[in-house]
Amino acid sequence: MKILFNKDSLVSQAKDISRVLEALGIDTHSQTGKEIRGACALELLGDRYKTIKQHAQANFAKSVDKETMNMVMETLQQEGLLSRKGLSSLEKKK
Repeated sequence: MKILFNKDSLVSQAKDISRVLEALGIDTHSQTGKEIRGACALELLGDRYKTIKQHAQANFAKSVDKETMNMVMETLQQEGLLSRKGLSSLEKKK
């Protein structure tokens, strides 16, 4: 999905995010709502700026426990996004 970066497009996407949170019953001013909105903002910025995407990925890697990271790697492998060779090289780095 190509994301356009003009003010109207970004405002529209932010409203869409707010509607989804509301539909899920997540208050946009709650801690969970703020975290989701922040993650969505990082995703939008990451599509435009490579360094923001790398920063978000590094923060994710630092913030999750080993069990969660293993689950993410298994999911990536099942989806065909991470080969066995790639998985074994990541495991060697642990």
